[in-house]
Amino acid sequence: MSKNLGGRAYLVRKLGEIGISRRLAVRILNEVFGEMNQALARGRPVEFPCGKLRRVKKVSRRWELIGVKPYTVEWVPSWEGLKLFLGREEAAEAAWEFMSDPGFRKAYAAEMHPRRRGGKLVNK
Repeated sequence: MSKNLGGRAYLVRKLGEIGISRRLAVRILNEVFGEMNQALARGRPVEFPCGKLRRVKKVSRRWELIGVKPYTVEWVPSWEGLKLFLGREEAAEAAWEFMSDPGFRKAYAAEMHPRRRGGKLVNK
């Protein structure tokens, strides 16, 4: 499922294609990634059209005892984002991994089970 999207160098190159200098592109990206880092450090998700990044605690409690609060970041795709990256058939097979996210589950159910709205069966 992990496609290499190119990282910062790719983004700098894409910004350069629309006429932004390399130096300015790097400053813009540093600012954007800095804001994302601050939001994640506060425990807030960072949302994109293709999903969101959220803070997840996956380390031992020992780190907290010494005053460090480490965390990892997890990508939770939107249903549209997963279809974009994997294609509809593969996305349908991989969807079960992301069903814990209410937004994903709602969008998935609306498309894959069109007679269900809000978790309830709609009579026609």
